[in-house]
Amino acid sequence: MKGVYFYLFIGLIVNFILITVNAKNIPLDTGNEKNSTVASENKNENNDKKESKVSLNNKNEEGKEQFYLIYKKSKREESNATNKVVDSVIDQIHQLIIDNVDTYEKPEILEKMEKEDSLRKRDLTTEYLLDYGDSSLVYPISTFNNITVLYAYLSSDVVETVKSMSHVKYCAEEIYYEESSSDSTIDFIKENTHWKDVGVTNDASLHLSVVSQGKFDESVNGKYDENYYYPSSAGEGVDIFIFDSGFDFTHDEFSNTDERTVKCIFKVKD
Repeated sequence: MKGVYFYLFIGLIVNFILITVNAKNIPLDTGNEKNSTVASENKNENNDKKESKVSLNNKNEEGKEQFYLIYKKSKREESNATNKVVDSVIDQIHQLIIDNVDTYEKPEILEKMEKEDSLRKRDLTTEYLLDYGDSSLVYPISTFNNITVLYAYLSSDVVETVKSMSHVKYCAEEIYYEESSSDSTIDFIKENTHWKDVGVTNDASLHLSVVSQGKFDESVNGKYDENYYYPSSAGEGVDIFIFDSGFDFTHDEFSNTDERTVKCIFKVKD
């Protein structure tokens, strides 16, 4: 009888130990799972913050402060300039500008842009074809062939960081069209010909433009000049003798003018 009680007592002790161990394991496993989940969430949150935070790269003096056209790469499945990726790039560049205003030589240009944008938004009578979003400093101006073009005023430091962004294809400086002037060409001609003054016939016939500049060499001149340059005296005081057996004095090109006389001074007969 004592043996029965002994084994019963041992069984109760073993059962108690198993229950205790299981009870301790359950919260431990759950706690580990919760800690793992929290750690994963914190890691993802840190990654998101890391991706959304934009700071300057090492300073680079290659670029210069001015307006830039920023070409943003788009995928075929993305919509127009209002897609989320474009908005994200705009937000990043906008924040980059705000955080680095001290790198600008002319921060007043940024202030002017914000002021003009504020006035534009107040004007309820005007309807705009494009929604420029909330940013006063960066906005899209066109989308074509999966490329969205953004417009922004960037300092030399900021533009180098923008160029390195993953969604940015490249940045192009804004170029202003300037009407070409022949003043430098005329000065060059005067210096080399010693003419007192130079006359110019714009968009002259090919044979005339060739006469005034000779054989065209693209590697030297870059672009062919269509103008005909001549001394302002226009041949005054120059006598020209032409020996020809078939000269036609009745042609309009050889008719007498106020300042030129064309005549046959002698004939040669067999």
